[in-house]
Formats: sequence, structure tokens, C-alpha cells
Amino acid sequence: MVALWFAASDRPDSTGALLGIHTDYLQGHEGVPTSGSYAAEIADMVVQASEGRENLRIWEPAVVSPRVAAQHSQFAYSLVVERPYGTLKLPTEQTSGVRLIALKPPLKRECLAFLRGVMDIGWQTLFPDLDGFGRAWGAHPPEDVDRW
Repeated sequence: MVALWFAASDRPDSTGALLGIHTDYLQGHEGVPTSGSYAAEIADMVVQASEGRENLRIWEPAVVSPRVAAQHSQFAYSLVVERPYGTLKLPTEQTSGVRLIALKPPLKRECLAFLRGVMDIGWQTLFPDLDGFGRAWGAHPPEDVDRW
């Protein structure tokens, strides 16, 4: 739901995208701190790719701030590739478990209304820190700042 909010909340008059990746194609450190350095992680990815065992990796940051806790952040990374959709190396076989959902502007508005009204997901809940407060009272506040 948080990923949907980020996909729908920016550029309201443009089509957005929500990407879903089946967990069979992920490997990583959900809830477990990485043990090695970034360089070691990349070196391991290169070795696995040469053995035909490459997968996207995910990383979940430690909860160090209210924002990180509220957003339930997870980040996907891979070896860099040049593809029309970007540089993340997604599985390419026909039944890859990758789904892309287009969010046209009317659907974005509907999703945001649902997320705000039913799921309580919006600026106040995803940015419960000083930056969120500043945005709420700034020159271009988001629409859903009634709690501030």
C-alpha cells in the first residue's frame, strides 16, 4: 500500500507505474542486517551472475527514524543493465513473476482517496518527522495535511 501511495502521489496528471516482483526472484536481507560491505555485496552479485544464479536483491534499512518505520522501506538493487524501462535487471522470461500496473490519473486519484480514507496512508503517516511538518506548512503543501 505504501508503494502504491508513492506511485500515485507524484505528478497527478501523468501515468504512474506500480511494479510487483514475485519473491522467487528476490534474494536479500529482509529484516536481517547485511554482514558485508557494499563492495562485497556487488562482488557476490557478479559471481552469482557468472554462475547463472543472479536475482534481484532487496535491502531493508534499520529503523533509525520515524519516517523509515512508517514507510516500511525496502530497496531493490541489481547489476546495472540498459533497458527501455530503466537499469534494474528484472527477470525477462515469459513467466517471470514481474507485474507492471499502469496508474492513469483517474486511477491515481481513486487510489489516493482509498489510501487516505481507508488505510490511513498519506503525508502525515509516511512523513511523521520534521520534514513532513515542514512540507505541510510550506509554500506547496500536499492535500492531505489536516492532522498537522
